[in-house]
Parts: sequence; C-alpha cells; structure tokens
Amino acid sequence: TASFFTITKVPSFQFAGSLRSEKLAEQVPVNFSVEDLKAVDAWRVSQGAPLRVAKSIPTSFDIANSGDWISLPDGSQVWQLHLQAKGAIALILYYSDFYIPKGARLYLYNAAKTQVLGAYTHRTHPKNGPFATQAVADDEVIFEYVPAPSGETPRLRIREVGYGYNHLEAIMPEVHRGMIGERFIAQSYGICLERWTVVGDRGKNMIEN
Repeated sequence: TASFFTITKVPSFQFAGSLRSEKLAEQVPVNFSVEDLKAVDAWRVSQGAPLRVAKSIPTSFDIANSGDWISLPDGSQVWQLHLQAKGAIALILYYSDFYIPKGARLYLYNAAKTQVLGAYTHRTHPKNGPFATQAVADDEVIFEYVPAPSGETPRLRIREVGYGYNHLEAIMPEVHRGMIGERFIAQSYGICLERWTVVGDRGKNMIEN
C-alpha cells in the first residue's frame, strides 16, 4: 500500500524538556455507555449484523478557532491541538475539509508519544475536501502542524471523532502484529474515505453513527 506520509521528525519532540507545561486536553463529549454499546453489539452480531468497533461523535474543531500556536526554543512556531475522549481505546479523525499547503506538515501522535502519524503533506490529499486519518491507539491525540514557508493558510476541520471502544485489532491491524508499544512511524494500511469505513473493506459498517 502506498504511504500517505513523508517521514520526518516531529519538531516539538526535540524540545520536550524545555517547553512549558502542556495545556489540558480539550474534551470530546462522551454521552453514552460503552458497556451498553457492547451489549447491543453482542446481540446484533448474534443476529448476523457486522461487528461494530467505534461510535461517531460529531465535533467542530478547526485550526482557525481551536488549539494554540506555540513558539519553540529555536524560534519556529507550530500549531497544536490536544483532544481527549475519555475511555476510548483508539481515536479515528474525520475531516470535512483537509488541506495542507505545499511545504507544510501535519503530525498526529498519542499522549505518550509512542505512536506518530505523519508527516501529512500537500501530497497526502492535494484536492482538499473530506478526509480521514488513521487511528491513534489512545483516548488522547495531539495534532502538530508546521506552517508553510509561504504562510498559506491550511484547512483542517474535524467534523467527527470515531470513538474506538472494542476490538482494537480490527481498528488497527498493526496492534495485532505487535507494532504498538515502541515509537514508530505508522504506515498507511488502506484507510478508506467513506463515512463508515475504517480499514479497507474489512472496516465497512464498523462505526456506528
């Protein structure tokens, strides 16, 4: 499978010891019971329905009105957005508009910085519009955007968060292969851009609206 990524280092990681304390995560509202979802899922599967592994939560986070611009010790700036959906085993991000200008980079990583997605670049999705990024195995995700030298404005509008609550190996095949736990640069595993598709054809109908 072709990679979505240009493999480069996350800028803030090299200054982790010298940055001010990170701000608290913005909370994604979780207004449902995971145990209730699992009970319903068990019944549905017994009736022949496909397995569901995540529930969609509508959001309206946007680089224009969310997160913070941070100055790094080397004088450069990055934009960061820290989200948490408490109790999730993985988070999947869906965008109504995803556009990275030429020369800019976007990374996603978990709170422990043991899983990194990116860098997403202009080549990732040059036509902009709806997009989805791979799952992060945590209930927290940090976005880090490195602006383009031209100063062109990006468009990152997060329309919903997929709250993974069951069968992590179905959401993230690399977990089943034992890749999570050490720092790695995640590679594309065929995530489709249809609304309820997570991992290729295997993922269809696995996220509940």
